[in-house]
Amino acid sequence: MAAIRFYSEHPSFTFRGKGRASRWLLALIRSKQREPGSISVVFVTDDALLEMNRKYLQHDDFTDIITFDYGTEQGGKVGGDLFISVDRAHENATLFHVKPADELLRLLAHGTLHLLGYQDKSSQSKQIMTAQEEEALTLYKQTQ
Repeated sequence: MAAIRFYSEHPSFTFRGKGRASRWLLALIRSKQREPGSISVVFVTDDALLEMNRKYLQHDDFTDIITFDYGTEQGGKVGGDLFISVDRAHENATLFHVKPADELLRLLAHGTLHLLGYQDKSSQSKQIMTAQEEEALTLYKQTQ
């Protein structure tokens, strides 16, 4: 059964708009002719995500999102875990002159796009990812 669940392990953050975000992400997945599975979105601190980055990816730097793809374990459905640093999202929002809520939406799109198979390792794949994020954010605006 397709489900998107939101959790906060950040001591001072509550995600509002779970229903709309869930409908949006499901629509995003379906717009790519894919079947949604189970996705968990976990909002964490910078320190928690840094520890995950070290432990699972052997990277020793802060990041805004880590995506774990479990689609193969869900029979090919789009599924996995998205861990988002609320601290990093707020810092990026300031840096890029956007609202923190909009930056969180971009990260939700980014992680879901990773689950859909999009990458961002090369400059070309980053351009494609950015264009896909913009498309996804346009879809969000159309979602009620």
